[in-house]
Amino acid sequence: DYAAAATHFQRCVDLQPQEHIHWSNLSIARLRSGDAVAGAEAACQCVQLNPRHAKGYMRMGLCLEALQKHGEAAQVFDEGLQRAERKDQESFSTALARAHKAEAAQKEEAARRAEQDAAAKAALRAVKLLAVAAALPRPPHALPPEPSAVPTRLHTAPSPPTAPRRRASPPPHLLRPAPPPPRPRWPTSWTLPTPPTPRALAGRDG
Repeated sequence: DYAAAATHFQRCVDLQPQEHIHWSNLSIARLRSGDAVAGAEAACQCVQLNPRHAKGYMRMGLCLEALQKHGEAAQVFDEGLQRAERKDQESFSTALARAHKAEAAQKEEAARRAEQDAAAKAALRAVKLLAVAAALPRPPHALPPEPSAVPTRLHTAPSPPTAPRRRASPPPHLLRPAPPPPRPRWPTSWTLPTPPTPRALAGRDG
């Protein structure tokens, strides 16, 4: 029971507050019981009392990981790796790599959320601009015509095709050739003049 263990180590700390081991044990007990913030505080007190105690750095880093502070956890793991004994260096290296990977994923997720927030803000801004534009009065030429002025087209069925109309023939009397014009008729009383006789001509000369 980690809660009971945390209570026990808290009594140890109260009795011997300068003993860094008690603070280290209190830190892991608080972390396992679900109180990562209090565990980080206890681990910080541990490394302040004994900066060469590598296990205090390990437990502080674990508390920071539980708080989703992967960048700070990576720094703490790196500090502990520099102070750890050879047998503990592998566990510190593993924890450091895990913290770096989690930090990179956290940054990527933060960038993705920032893009989504920017897109949402741009969409909201566009909606507001459209609302403002719709509220502005439009010029007369931009207004739609009145419903009564809109011509309505009746949808009627197409009429069947009709045969071409034949041209009517002219009446029969127009088809007959016209009669020739009448020949001029000379008057029957008209006669040619009689030429004068030689005697008459001689009398005219005397």
